[in-house]
Amino acid sequence: MPPANPSRRTPQQARSRDRVDAILAAARELIGERGNDAVSMREIAARARVPIASVYDYFADKNEILRQLMVGYMGKIQVRLATILAAVETPAELFHAIDSMVDAMVAIFREERELPTIWGAVQANTSLRNLDVEDGRTIAEFLIARFLQVVPDADPEGVRDACIYAVSTVSTTVRMAIYTNPADGERLIREFKTLMRLRLESVTASSG
Repeated sequence: MPPANPSRRTPQQARSRDRVDAILAAARELIGERGNDAVSMREIAARARVPIASVYDYFADKNEILRQLMVGYMGKIQVRLATILAAVETPAELFHAIDSMVDAMVAIFREERELPTIWGAVQANTSLRNLDVEDGRTIAEFLIARFLQVVPDADPEGVRDACIYAVSTVSTTVRMAIYTNPADGERLIREFKTLMRLRLESVTASSG
């Protein structure tokens, strides 16, 4: 992950951390309500009830705010998925965990109502797109390592390809499922789970 901008202040005291939290909360709300392009730094400052200069003390521009928001979301996702995988000991439990991880992603997107819009803004931003790619790679590598621990005889290349594909497409699938009507959304999620299970079962078939 790229280093923080060295020209910005890093919040040390509780008051400074509270101010940064207020700025991030305001940006999250505004971008979630209206989209990234429609929100200005001045509006974020007004919603956070801080001087505009204070926003620039901690964030060089709106891209830095988006980056920080996405880092927080990705951290939450990684913790949720790691918790599910930590309890897995057998191949049967692993395949059940696939469903649980997809359900966890759906739950996070529903809990964090602004996430689909913010994630879309990050993916559309050429200077931030690599952040999404790098975080996706981190999650994929974690899944690959855990999968091969539980099923050591599985085809490693097949596992790698399947996990990278799943991580690369799950957020798009979940966003589509949330935006469409509930019945179609459920079918879409069910189909995604089925495809992932079939693919991962295929790369473990030779392991017995």
